[in-house]
Amino acid sequence: MLKLNSHEAKLNFSKIMIQIANGKEIIITRAGQDFAKITPLKKSLSHKRRDEIKAK
Repeated sequence: MLKLNSHEAKLNFSKIMIQIANGKEIIITRAGQDFAKITPLKKSLSHKRRDEIKAK
């Protein structure tokens, strides 16, 4: 599980989306406190869809 503050999440949004697509969970913090948890809806994407996400 990866923890990022809201500023880091904003700057690295595309990279975070790839990690989520690969099954990782992300915690967003605000003022040092856990604020939100982002989890993938499905554990596994097809290879084709994963490649499309990486290409963007």
